Amino acid sequence: MNIEKVKEFLEKHYMKNRATVTDESNEVIEDVVKRTGGKIINIPTGKECLNWIIPKKWTVHDAYIKDMTNNKIIVDFKDNPLHLWSYSDPVDKTINFNELEKHILYREKVPDRIPYHYALQYDYSLNGWGFSMTYGQYLSMDRKAEYKAFIDSEFTDGTMQIADTVIKGRHKDTVFFGAHNCHPGQVNDGLLNIVILMDLFDFIKTMPKPNYTYRMIIGPEYFGGVAFLEHGENIKDLKYGLYLDMVANNKPVAFSRSYNSQSMIDKAVEIAVRTTVENYTVKPYREVWGNDELFYDGPDFLVPTVGLGRERYPEYHTSIDDISHVNWFQYGEMQEILKKIILYMENNCIPERRYIGPAYLSRYGIKMGGEFSDNMQVAQILMDGENSLIDISFKSKVPFEKLYEIVKELESNGLMENKPIWSMKYDIGI
Repeated sequence: MNIEKVKEFLEKHYMKNRATVTDESNEVIEDVVKRTGGKIINIPTGKECLNWIIPKKWTVHDAYIKDMTNNKIIVDFKDNPLHLWSYSDPVDKTINFNELEKHILYREKVPDRIPYHYALQYDYSLNGWGFSMTYGQYLSMDRKAEYKAFIDSEFTDGTMQIADTVIKGRHKDTVFFGAHNCHPGQVNDGLLNIVILMDLFDFIKTMPKPNYTYRMIIGPEYFGGVAFLEHGENIKDLKYGLYLDMVANNKPVAFSRSYNSQSMIDKAVEIAVRTTVENYTVKPYREVWGNDELFYDGPDFLVPTVGLGRERYPEYHTSIDDISHVNWFQYGEMQEILKKIILYMENNCIPERRYIGPAYLSRYGIKMGGEFSDNMQVAQILMDGENSLIDISFKSKVPFEKLYEIVKELESNGLMENKPIWSMKYDIGI
């Protein structure tokens, strides 16, 4: 992990006006493709994708609130893109404080932060405009002054871009990883997840040809997922998915199970997490937070997709979700979890005992004792040719790495046969 390279990417993009369809969001996609060697999927605005319509391209040239009575700027889009509600209509009017207040968002509980307002780009029934500011800025405003609200924005036809990077394996069965490139002024909520996935794909490229095909899909939240499922290639090959968010925000690791809840990716994630960190949270389908698993693991597709990241954090959707609040130790911790997931999926097999009764494991150099002995007893029962190594590790609580070593040792002594995971037919996620 090169922290300086990560910071360089974040500093380049995080304060840009990254909304659903903007030039700035597309710049992120272009950088991802340049780094990973993937390709860009171009979706025209106005296109209907699985009942969703891609919104117009939104361009902001200038936006501010000016106190005309006292001749001073209150907030300015050029200082921070969070000052302007994403997808605000153009406005040029002079109004009193009472009227302007209807178009101001602040958070009294966190008075020094600018809140992120996003709803206008997702809800077709909403049309409007507005500004966000700190509670301190709001309190400082002259209630008797006249204010100029100015937004020079435009909505035009354009193109929403999605980055699609594929590392082909021996089989077409595909494990995909997703993250979103929108959300201006936010680091953990978006951009940092893209960087960690680029690092992960660098790791996968160092491996001999993998068994699974791996795919990284980066696009605007919701609209990117729905457009990819409508227009991406080889959608039927998607077997499992992981959607990342908030990977290093000073909170414990958390993940939401897929709708299936017992799929191979669910189990691999849980094993990887519990062997890496002591404290973590597991929640049902979409209950940590919801992202594009809404589509991938939703009606008609049902690709088992786990949401992986961390619990909600105080900086969430505010101006201090910045580079200074990234926990770099946790970034490395999440890298380790992701690499384990890959290695578990790649080294999975279906072990079948070639001996009767529990093996005298210490005879083969396998140290026993305490809880491990009890867990290995469960593991041996499950080594019946019907359970994969991931299944056995998940149920027995024996770490996958240890089980793998034991199975290989028993195999070398003619006591175990390992069938390839590809012979398994039951775990298809529906």
